[in-house]
Amino acid sequence: MDRFYLTYSADQPERSSEMEVALFDFLASEYSDLVDLANNTSTIQMLLTLVDARRSQQPILDFGCGPAVSLEMAAQFRIGVVGYDPSARMRRLARSRGMQVVTTTNLESKESKFGGMIASYVLHLTVADSDLRIALNCLAPGAKFAANFHKGINVGRVEALVRATALCTQLAISDASYDHPHGEVRLWRRNHG
Repeated sequence: MDRFYLTYSADQPERSSEMEVALFDFLASEYSDLVDLANNTSTIQMLLTLVDARRSQQPILDFGCGPAVSLEMAAQFRIGVVGYDPSARMRRLARSRGMQVVTTTNLESKESKFGGMIASYVLHLTVADSDLRIALNCLAPGAKFAANFHKGINVGRVEALVRATALCTQLAISDASYDHPHGEVRLWRRNHG
């Protein structure tokens, strides 16, 4: 995916998000050929391990699920996974591969909570703050949220957003610098109450 360049307008982040969604809609059917699937799968495995997915009785939310790359690891972990993606074409592709998929509207009305959430190669993009807040609100008390940041991009923005929600507490994990195969990694736990 490093082959594509998008220009961003700092004063209009919603336009940047719209451009990225349009790019992923356009590339949905070729996505798996454009990324390093082995690295993506390895990253998803690491993130699922960080959120203690095997211990969860509730499904894990794959925030930015793309074409359902996490399904293979979910099967190996013997866990349920539900996907969310802002791209309609990615959601359709994920659904066609057997993943249960939700939209932000579904998340806003969701009565049940998720036992964890992962974001693999997503948060370096211009994810809508409101989408991330809605997803964080769907985490069960005590559930963990693990994310990687490609080349360390947007770490500060997302950390500030999560901190501002007052929903989660950041947990310490081993140093994962931007040149690590998984990028920088962060882990949060949903507060009780």
